[in-house]
Amino acid sequence: MADVAERKTKADLIRGFLETRPEASTAEIVSEMSGQGVPVSPALVNAVRYDGEHELRRRWEKIEGNYDSEPAGTPPEPKPKRGAKAQAIRDTFEALGERARPSQVIKELAGRGIKVSSSQVIAVRKGLQRAQRAKPPARPERAERVKESVRKAAAPAIDPGEDSIPLEHLIEAKKLVDKLGGFKAAERAIWALALLQ
Repeated sequence: MADVAERKTKADLIRGFLETRPEASTAEIVSEMSGQGVPVSPALVNAVRYDGEHELRRRWEKIEGNYDSEPAGTPPEPKPKRGAKAQAIRDTFEALGERARPSQVIKELAGRGIKVSSSQVIAVRKGLQRAQRAKPPARPERAERVKESVRKAAAPAIDPGEDSIPLEHLIEAKKLVDKLGGFKAAERAIWALALLQ
């Protein structure tokens, strides 16, 4: 078994071949390497051949002013803040109303110099609708009504008056509930008794 240090990768073999014959085409390198028992793909040959060359060429063109994506002397435009378009869409919906059509929102934002797509507008509108459904409206009066009804329901049992039930009768009722097997059974018995009268 060959030592790990003695092994060469396919990329090393391709580099060695290119040193001896730099003018060879990719197809020639693939067929020559396959003839030596080392199958390589054209993509690997090109990756090894042009490794790093593209980056050096781009840097040189940028220095020379020949770089296509950025004209010389013009500073790059600053990126807008993240979420700026979504906030602009939300503000526009607030101004136009939540029933505004996406085309109306797009036209309004285009007038301000902001380019958005209909899918962005629809997504933001759905988010607004979801947020409105998620939080229920505040109803403090309902809580007050519930507290008041509980207070009224508990008042006769707490407030001794002419209609109050004596403690002895309550103890007897409790014994009856236990004897009948629970409150539900006692309630059914009382309803049946009321039907007989």
